[in-house]
Amino acid sequence: MKSIPLLFISLWCILFVQTYIFAGVQTPPDIMSESAIVIEAKTGTILYEKNIHEQLPPASITKIMTAYLALEFGKLDDIITFTDSAVFSIGRNSSHLWMVPDEEITLEQALYGMLLQSANEVSNGIAELISGSIEDFAELMTEKAHSLGATKTHFTNPHGLHDEEHYTTAYDMALIAKEAIKNQRFKEIIQTSLYEIPATNKNDIRYLHNQHYMFSGCLKNPKFHYEGSLGGKTGYTDQARHTLVTYASRNNMDLICVVLKSEKPLMYEETTALFDYAFEQFSLVNIAEKNTTFAPIPLIYPKNKEPFDMIETTLENDVLVVLPKDAKVEDIRKTIILPYEVSESVKKHETLGEIVYFLDDQLLTKSPIVSKKNYELPPIESFGIPQSDPNISNSSIPSASTHILRLPIMIILILILLSGLFFVLSIFSSQRSLSKR
Repeated sequence: MKSIPLLFISLWCILFVQTYIFAGVQTPPDIMSESAIVIEAKTGTILYEKNIHEQLPPASITKIMTAYLALEFGKLDDIITFTDSAVFSIGRNSSHLWMVPDEEITLEQALYGMLLQSANEVSNGIAELISGSIEDFAELMTEKAHSLGATKTHFTNPHGLHDEEHYTTAYDMALIAKEAIKNQRFKEIIQTSLYEIPATNKNDIRYLHNQHYMFSGCLKNPKFHYEGSLGGKTGYTDQARHTLVTYASRNNMDLICVVLKSEKPLMYEETTALFDYAFEQFSLVNIAEKNTTFAPIPLIYPKNKEPFDMIETTLENDVLVVLPKDAKVEDIRKTIILPYEVSESVKKHETLGEIVYFLDDQLLTKSPIVSKKNYELPPIESFGIPQSDPNISNSSIPSASTHILRLPIMIILILILLSGLFFVLSIFSSQRSLSKR
């Protein structure tokens, strides 16, 4: 009995997109970069877009995905031993830390070297640690991107140096960045101003500096520092031009801005303008508290359709939405989708329905409605419902076809009886006529 409403919910999810851009707010800035997006990180709400599905080379913002996978599959104290392929497969005029073959550093040190200094050979070392080869790691990167919904992205390397088959979109990169920032270690690294890699078995101490100008801890170009910036990642190749991913947080609203195919310092100026626009026009609002309850659903036994229990339902999480600052929460409409009844056991936190929120005719968000606890239907014997006797042969039980065959036979017999009766009456009538003569 749960399948029909849940199928309806699935179709609803296909027809409506959770992300949206509001109508009726002030005109956003006019930017020159080829592609850009601003999203709110907690909800995934799109607040600005320009050519967000255009496939473009990402350059070194690729390293956000490399770091994300390294933190998922590696341990910070894992040792990376640099191979010839990791060191010499990149041009020495690209960003690097002058690592040499057989040099050893920890994965943690490598992550700082890659995210702060954008070291390309360090990205290769991370890839070989996690997957055994650069090629296998690139496949893992693409698979992970697609699993996050970044389906227009394809990676061929862990660093972002140009390759015709290495591309992403602003939208996809925002999805990847949104997942990466959920990792506290990643967040700490990109907010680091200075880092020291101790002397290794091959080289002396290395000092690293944050390269993202909008981060207040960056020692370069303080005029680009942005209040609330949490850092991010820069990128550049001749083909990609300048690319930039930036995180910023104000008033409990976390924003991510991605800019592709831009110029320097234009990428910082336009990111600043887009952040200002989003923070001034929108706010994050909690429109329904976690553990809000809804009408209980009857749990019935399918054999006799009698109610056995009432399933208590609730919201598993707060419902957060981004609204224009002049919008009124009381104008939000909601639609609750729940089954009339359930006829099977239910587990705690199992999704039974959904609540959908609208502002005017615009979809805001959807949130699952779940069971508050486990509900188990008892065995059928508990209901006193007669069971079939295994000792009774099926052949002794009249089948439906037997009943169907009996009907014409009975009709024929009745017709024969009626014919016989008519015949007897006819003879009786004839005899009476003869006796009168």
